[in-house]
Order: sequence, then C-alpha cells, then structure tokens
Amino acid sequence: MKSSIFFGSAYEPYAGSTLSCFARYHENILASSIVGELLDSDSVPSLRELAERLDARASDAGPWLVSTPLANITLPELVVPLTADALLQVTHPERDRTQWDSKEQDADIELEVIRHLKDRLPRATRWLHFSTEPDPIDTRRTVALLSVEEGTVALATAKARSKAHYALAVWTTVHPPDEFEIVADSGLWVPQPFIHAPPALQG
Repeated sequence: MKSSIFFGSAYEPYAGSTLSCFARYHENILASSIVGELLDSDSVPSLRELAERLDARASDAGPWLVSTPLANITLPELVVPLTADALLQVTHPERDRTQWDSKEQDADIELEVIRHLKDRLPRATRWLHFSTEPDPIDTRRTVALLSVEEGTVALATAKARSKAHYALAVWTTVHPPDEFEIVADSGLWVPQPFIHAPPALQG
C-alpha cells in the first residue's frame, strides 16, 4: 500500500469509458476535484481528458489500508483472515492502559496482519482516555475490520464502511441476537450503547 488511513468492491481501472472513472470518487469531493483540475489546466479540457486526469489522480492515491471499527463482537482468535484483502483484528480490550497486551503479543498480531495484507495499522483501543474525564469511556469497539481499498481516501473509507455494514446486516440476519444480547454494530459512534431492551420492555 502506498499509504494508510485509520478509520473507517474495488472499482476496475479506467479502460476507455469516459464516465467510469467518476465512480472512483466519493460524490462529496468529486466536484471539488473537477474544479481543481480545471484550475490547473491552461485550456478547457474535453470530458474525456478530464476523466483521464481524474482517473490518474485516483490511481495515484491508492491503494489504502482502512480500519473500520466494529462493536459488540467477540473473535475466537486475535486475527481472523476473511479474504485476500480483508481481516478482523481485536482491539486493545483492557480498561487500564498499563494492562494492555505485552509488546511480544502485540508484535505477533502485527506480523500476522503484515503476512496477510502486506501492511499494518496500529491496533485500535476499546477504552478512550481523556484528561478532562475522570473515567475512561467504553466505546464497545472490540474488533477492527482491516481492508484494502482502491480509489481516493473518501471513496476508500466509504467502501470499507459499506462492506462492514453489509456484513453486519447479513450476520445479524443469519444469527439474530438473543433477547438481551447486544447487537453487533459498526463502532462509528462513541460511546456505543451497552444495553439492549427488547420491544416489549421499551416505554
């Protein structure tokens, strides 16, 4: 990977279709990217020329290794490979930072990630510590989905999160939670809820 980003289906490279490269950009930044290309041009480019420039910019931006936090999930192993370009990795679970995994175990986990994805990211932590708060905050983020994504930064993170949401939807449909079991979720909100009340108990 050329670079890595923390938190968070590859598109085929541009192969002649004028509009195919626009799908490699997140819609929120596509307009600003087009404006940037126009400002850098001495003359007004054609649509094909503009598409080729945007495609080259997107190709130069990746691939990226994206970490998408997941909440309320327990893994049987510290690292669980999923596909050739994705795996699940446990976060630091301890409330007290002094009790985190040993450096040796941390190194073993990172080496396993490198063997599978050819790159690494620092392990995320479940508990957040703030100088203004007396107690750490439980984010419920127990697992991180590490995936290799193509395209720009914004599109890479959006695709990684979409994959996580799809996987969680299938997971909870195939294996729905018990009555008081916490539902697996993406850990994009902090803190995550830690109590699940079935509909019969909701006011």
